[in-house]
Amino acid sequence: MSFSLNATTVGQGHNIAFLHGWGVNSGVWQPLVDILANDYCITTIDLPGYGQNHERMPEPYNINSVSQ
Repeated sequence: MSFSLNATTVGQGHNIAFLHGWGVNSGVWQPLVDILANDYCITTIDLPGYGQNHERMPEPYNINSVSQ
């Protein structure tokens, strides 16, 4: 993939990264982020084609190009 993905990081402490599943975006994690951000540094990442990265689509769009 020749571009960077947008991600959001909040909180402090040990790092935790959340990746959403198919059909949703990183907003699905917000209730959990609100609870954990006082004790952990939380990063949520929108996968290509979702949320903050809705216009970032690798060509071809397949598992190999998305995971690079």
